[in-house]
Amino acid sequence: MSSKDDQFLRDSDSLYVMPLRILPLKSGPIKRARLIKDAHLNSSIELFHTEDGASGQLYLSELDAEMFGGNEENMDHDLHILENVTRLQSFDVYSLRIKLREANIKVTSSDFLSLSDAKKSELAGHMKAFTMPLIKQVYGHDDINIDDAGDIIKLFSDPDVSTAIEKLKMLSQKLSIKLNDIPKFLEDFSDIYLSFAYYQQYLDEITPAMIDFIDEIGTLKENWQMRQDLRLMDACSSLENDLNNLIAGITGRFESFNLNTNSMWENITAERFKTVQNLITTHHATIGGVLCGLGSKMNAWRSSFPTADMGGPVSRAEVLLSDIVPGMHKIVKLEKSTPLAMAS
Repeated sequence: MSSKDDQFLRDSDSLYVMPLRILPLKSGPIKRARLIKDAHLNSSIELFHTEDGASGQLYLSELDAEMFGGNEENMDHDLHILENVTRLQSFDVYSLRIKLREANIKVTSSDFLSLSDAKKSELAGHMKAFTMPLIKQVYGHDDINIDDAGDIIKLFSDPDVSTAIEKLKMLSQKLSIKLNDIPKFLEDFSDIYLSFAYYQQYLDEITPAMIDFIDEIGTLKENWQMRQDLRLMDACSSLENDLNNLIAGITGRFESFNLNTNSMWENITAERFKTVQNLITTHHATIGGVLCGLGSKMNAWRSSFPTADMGGPVSRAEVLLSDIVPGMHKIVKLEKSTPLAMAS
C-alpha cells in the first residue's frame, strides 16, 4: 500500500478530514484535495500538504475558475457539492452517511463510508461490551473468541461450534425474523455498535484533554494581570461553563445508549433492536459534530501550548480569544439541537 493510500485510510477514519476523491467531483485539482476543519470550525480545502507540516489551504470563496480547469459546467457542478459539504459539522463516516444522503450526494464507492480495517481492529476492545450479550444469545456463554458481531456471520459457512446453527435458529425465533435474515441483522448490529465504539473511543481520548484545558483556564483566571481584563474573564467563565455542560451532555448520551442496549437484551426482538438502532443513528450527526468541534479546539490549543507550563498568560489569552472562543457557540447550539430521548 502506498503512502497516499495510508493517508487516505487515516483521513477516512478522521472526524476533521475528508478526502474529496470520495465525492463525484469533476475537477481534478479539487478531487485530489482534502476538506479540513480549522480551529474556528470552518471548512478549508487543502490543496497540498508536506511531511514537515506545510499546508496550502483555501476557503470555498477563494477558489477561482482556474481551479476547475476553466470549465464552467464542471465548476457549477463541483461548487454545488462543495457548498453542501463545507457546511457539515463533522467528516466522520457515520455523519457523512446521513448528511450526504440528505443532500442527495452519492459517494463514488460505498466502501468510502466505512471505517478502515485497522480502525475496526483497534475498536475490537470497545466492541466487546456490546457483542458479549449477543454471543451469549447464540452460545449460552461468553467465553468464545469473537471480537465483533461480524465474526458470527462466518458461523454459517464454517461453524466452530457444533450447536451454533441451532443457537442461531433460536436467535431468529427470539428476533421473530427468518434465519436467512440473521446475517443482515448481525451486519446492522455490528455496524451500529461499531459507530458507538468509534465515538466512545474518541470521547475517552478527548475528555482528559478537555479537563486539563479547563484547569488551565482556571490558572489563567487566577493571574493578577489577566484578572484586570474583564472581557477575558467573561470568556473564560463562559468556556468553563460550556465545556462542562458539553462533557456532561455527550456523556449522558452514551449512558442513555448503554441503558437502552442493556434493556434491549432483557427481551430482545428485531423491533426493539431497530428502535435502539434508530435512537443511536439519530444522534450520529450531533455526536460527530460535537466531538469534531471539541477536538478541533483542543488540537488548536495543544498545537500552541503542548504542555501546561508552556506559554505565558498573555500568549495563552490571545490564543484563547482568537482560536478557542470563536465557533464555540456552534458546538453548544449543535449539542442542544437533538434532545436526548429514551427508546421505548
